[in-house]
Amino acid sequence: MNGIGDGAQQFRQHLVDALCEMITDEPSDAVADLVAYLWLLAPEGDDSDWCRPLLLMADQVAATLPASLALATAFRRGAEFFRARGHYPLAVSQGLRELAVHRARDDRISSGAALQSLAVTYRAQGRMHRVVDCADGILEDCIACRDETGIASMLGHLGCLMAEVGRHSAAVGYFDRAKALYEKLSDTSGVARCHVQVARVHLAAGDRRAANRRLRHVLAQCIGLDYSTANHVQALLATPSGTAAPASPWPEFGDPTGGLAWNGWSGTDASTT
Repeated sequence: MNGIGDGAQQFRQHLVDALCEMITDEPSDAVADLVAYLWLLAPEGDDSDWCRPLLLMADQVAATLPASLALATAFRRGAEFFRARGHYPLAVSQGLRELAVHRARDDRISSGAALQSLAVTYRAQGRMHRVVDCADGILEDCIACRDETGIASMLGHLGCLMAEVGRHSAAVGYFDRAKALYEKLSDTSGVARCHVQVARVHLAAGDRRAANRRLRHVLAQCIGLDYSTANHVQALLATPSGTAAPASPWPEFGDPTGGLAWNGWSGTDASTT
């Protein structure tokens, strides 16, 4: 086993040495591709000798090819490497540089994915205000694209984030804005989800009367039409005061574990259609 391990280490070192020799050459997408590949071969532990040439070469590529997709991949993998090892400032730095590449390309979908990755790092740091900033960034892109479905989804996600950090009034405001947009889109399921999420916020704030008022309103609309929502509403109504509410059946509508509700954005630019 030691022989195999030594061989793998020698192979990785050979690739790093080859990369170092390329530093004096003109940076290219091929170099960025190699950097991205080398991050996948990174040792399990912390190895500054491994990281240094990768960071240096990525810097050089960025100086001449700031919109390189291969470079964006290298930055993403660098961010994942550092995040997995708890080096969050370095992970944030790499994540912001990935975002800069996609912004340079005016690629809103890829920018959203970069913001989602950044949000995971910020959450690991406990910097929830930055997680909210990432969601705001995606919301701005949805607005720029005039994607009303995406706007409604991200408003709902921001409502979930506000509820998570205990800002109940702000959460209700976001959910009500999302509800109004779902009403405009004639999306009855989206309207029902917003009502239920507001009720969950009221329950978390200890306002059982306001929660039940919302729940009874939406239950009357769901019975016979939306069994999943109706069952969840009935479970919430049956939950005794002071006990935890049942888990939400809509993980895509604001994910409290850290992901963004990105699949709510179709990725189309309504201004061009």
